[in-house]
Amino acid sequence: MSQPLARTATDRLPRGAACGMTRLVLYGVESGAITIPQSLERHRRACLLCQAATVRQRHVMRGLASLRQEVEPLPYDMTSVLDQPTIHVADDGSARTPGARRRPLVAAVASAASVAAIGLVVVAGRRLRSQAS
Repeated sequence: MSQPLARTATDRLPRGAACGMTRLVLYGVESGAITIPQSLERHRRACLLCQAATVRQRHVMRGLASLRQEVEPLPYDMTSVLDQPTIHVADDGSARTPGARRRPLVAAVASAASVAAIGLVVVAGRRLRSQAS
């Protein structure tokens, strides 16, 4: 194939195909890992959909980069639960010991800690989704 013919073939990509190929390599291009052909770069500069996708990708990458340095403190309730000493009671089948009365308390504390952990995961997930959009 001659040079002029090969150049015209790559310059005449259908818009849908050019948008699809541009979006497939968007992360690599924005992170600097790969370079795209000149025809796709021209399409990316001219197409408003690809420009919007590029802006969204940059926003996501900035958000992810900021999460590397961000440390969220534990909620107050969880820190108070984690500061409590752990109670270990041997279950040898003998008569009730003074520690046997603490088992429901340990179960309640563990249940509250698990509910707080689930809440923390839900809140973190919503926060990530709101930052991504």
